[in-house]
Formats: sequence, structure tokens, C-alpha cells
Amino acid sequence: MNVLKNILKNILAKEPVRVAVVALLGILLGGRVATGKLDADMSDALLTIATVVLGVGAGELTRARVTPTP
Repeated sequence: MNVLKNILKNILAKEPVRVAVVALLGILLGGRVATGKLDADMSDALLTIATVVLGVGAGELTRARVTPTP
């Protein structure tokens, strides 16, 4: 569990917001599919919809995290 926690902290700290959110959503949906609570096709559809929705405003969020070098 600590390994997963460290991986998630690393993703949130170093990756753009869109990448982090899609990765977390993929993990959550994968867990639902593994337990049989969600169909694999529905999981793919939800992940695609989330990616499209995040694609619109994610550029601004990503640019907000960028710091210029001196």
C-alpha cells in the first residue's frame, strides 16, 4: 500500500494535472472492473469522456504549474 501511495504522490508532484487525474481515474476504474462492479466497455467509455472533458481546460491548469527558470 505504501508503494502505491508513493507512486501517486510522485505522479501528483511531477506530472501535469491532466496526466495525474487520468492516471488516478484509470486506477479507480480498473479497480471497479477487477471487482466486477463495472463493465470494461463502460470503463473505457468513462475514461474517454473524462479525457475529452479534461482536455479543454487542462492546458491552463498545466501551464499554471510551470515555473520559469531564472
